[in-house]
Amino acid sequence: MITDTHEKQLKTRQICLFFLAFTITNKLFTLPSTIASVCSSDAWLSSLFSVIIDTLSIVIMLVVSKNTDKDFFELLTTAFSRVGAIIVSAIYFIYFFLKSIIPIMEQREYIDLTLYIPNPSFLYFLPFFITCIYICSKKLRLLGRLSDILFTTTLLGFITLMALSVPHADFSNLLPVGINGVKKIFSGTFLSLNWFGDCVYFLFFIGNFKRSKKDGIKITLSYLFSGLLIVLFSMVFYGIFTSIAYRQKFSLTEISKYTTIINSTGRFDYLAIMLLLVSNVITISLPLFFCCKILERIFTVKNRFIMPVTISALSLLVNVLIYEHVYSTQKTLITFFGIFYCFILDFFRDKIGQKFVYYRLYKI
Repeated sequence: MITDTHEKQLKTRQICLFFLAFTITNKLFTLPSTIASVCSSDAWLSSLFSVIIDTLSIVIMLVVSKNTDKDFFELLTTAFSRVGAIIVSAIYFIYFFLKSIIPIMEQREYIDLTLYIPNPSFLYFLPFFITCIYICSKKLRLLGRLSDILFTTTLLGFITLMALSVPHADFSNLLPVGINGVKKIFSGTFLSLNWFGDCVYFLFFIGNFKRSKKDGIKITLSYLFSGLLIVLFSMVFYGIFTSIAYRQKFSLTEISKYTTIINSTGRFDYLAIMLLLVSNVITISLPLFFCCKILERIFTVKNRFIMPVTISALSLLVNVLIYEHVYSTQKTLITFFGIFYCFILDFFRDKIGQKFVYYRLYKI
């Protein structure tokens, strides 16, 4: 999808580390409390189902792309013609742009609240969009290099946060399992679609890395492991806060505040939080990064700054206009647009997958 199919910009190792580095941090802000508001002690089951769905999607993508060196756009062109490829790519553009809204709003609100800014302004968050322009102007290779570096900060920050939090979690609060009913559990899974669905990124890695034996297993296990860390976080979060978990909006900060170490040494957990926030800058830039790459292929743009500046400016404008309506915007995106997310993750995955398999078997 990104460049000439003969140029392999990623290595299998980097794809594995990509999932560990950049698919965890954006789920540590408001997602746990959002799910807990629906299914309480079974919030971890909702997260688990989301992880299973995404992992199965990764497996399907690995199978249907096994014997091809074409990238995603080329496969779409082969299966649907160029017009069809443009239409499908445009739908994915809409998906990625919608997917970017909540994480960026979370990050901005988190900064406003945790830094206790008396008069919050979008100017405080402007450096993020400047960074985003730089990231989006680069090739896919940049994500591979960042994955090599930042997976350590993500894992170190997460492990430190868990080490401070787990001793204060009462896991008996998660029992009995499934007490809230299947309907509420799957409702929680539905509401979490905006945060999950990172498996779609892999579509744009197809054709950009050299496949070898057992690579599929490595990639699948890496994605599954990163997902299980989110499930663990959900279990610890509810084990600490129980019935008031839904009121703890930013779980990233709240989860470790009761540790005895902090009482004697200060907010030592902020070191772990800062490590996670460094990786999260890249994480929340990813949807906009792929938005730019989609438009570059649709319009064959050669200047590498046109699309990054345009998309980042549009994202900034949206953020400024709707920031005063954070709650209603989030509710709309995770409910009404949740149907659209299902459409992307299920219908297109299946239909495109069928076309890929047909192409691979019968050489259309």
